[in-house]
Amino acid sequence: MSFFLFQMIQNGNFMAALLAGVTYVMVHCRILHEGSHFSLSPYQKLNRAISYLYSYPTICITSWELQHVINHHQYTNYMGEEADEIQLIDIDAVAFDGICAFANSLNVSQRTWKLIVTFVIPLVFLQTPVSVGLLNAYNVLKKGSLVGDSVRVKSHQKFALDALLLFVVQASIISYMAYTHGIARALGLWASYLFGVGSVFMTFSQMSHIPCMTEHWRPMASKMKSWAAGQVEHSMNFAQNSTLAFYISFGLNFQIEHHLFPGISHDHYEALSPKIQAVCKKHGVEYWTEPSLCKSLSILYNAVVDLKEKDPVSYDSMNHKKTN
Repeated sequence: MSFFLFQMIQNGNFMAALLAGVTYVMVHCRILHEGSHFSLSPYQKLNRAISYLYSYPTICITSWELQHVINHHQYTNYMGEEADEIQLIDIDAVAFDGICAFANSLNVSQRTWKLIVTFVIPLVFLQTPVSVGLLNAYNVLKKGSLVGDSVRVKSHQKFALDALLLFVVQASIISYMAYTHGIARALGLWASYLFGVGSVFMTFSQMSHIPCMTEHWRPMASKMKSWAAGQVEHSMNFAQNSTLAFYISFGLNFQIEHHLFPGISHDHYEALSPKIQAVCKKHGVEYWTEPSLCKSLSILYNAVVDLKEKDPVSYDSMNHKKTN
């Protein structure tokens, strides 16, 4: 990644910028992801130091811990709370709910929307690393929290040093490229880098637990027998025998195992999978795995296309009580 970044920053190479973003996801995201879940080492300080180191130059690790480690993994399938309580909603569900609202705001046919999806998805790719990185870093730095219409997660840190450092790092890179190659080229290079990040991250992290939601809007969320059953039935494994799928998704092709045991390294999920499948079969819980990577990609694409004829989720209507 350092080689690609050098080519991007020093030589203004757009292809290197794109590949730097892809490499960031395949290597850095996997390491910071496992470090933030304390699964790299028995020493928590070492896990945290590694996750901080590998978060740059893209992600504010404090915002990642708040929205992913705390919010996403605790409330993966909680679609609503009591009206007078704070809503803690899966941030991925909120993102796709926004696409749903956008799709239905366009006065076009389903066929036209299917063509538009080809252009909409890249915009989502580009927006995601900006949100997870710079915008969330701003909220952490200014407010000590991530606050949105459906997501409110407080930080115990009054001042997040990594959020400030992320601003400094990104500003330094963009400023140097602007000085060397001009403002327009600098912004184009940075956009190419972010697109590389988002194209891999959004595709291979979301298709493992978003297709169920976008197809059915998680109709069993209020009926689920247990938290564990919810994690299994609203996740999807894919291409479990593919080394390419494992690395390009930074281990999230075993999403079911990760949702059940986020503190275990991805290297152990292949061995856990048959044991979890046996338990699911015993208790009548559906374990969804797609053997084909191409089929899994088509499921994600069709799920986004299907958003055109759906309504955005009404979280309060789910009437799902918070469980301790």
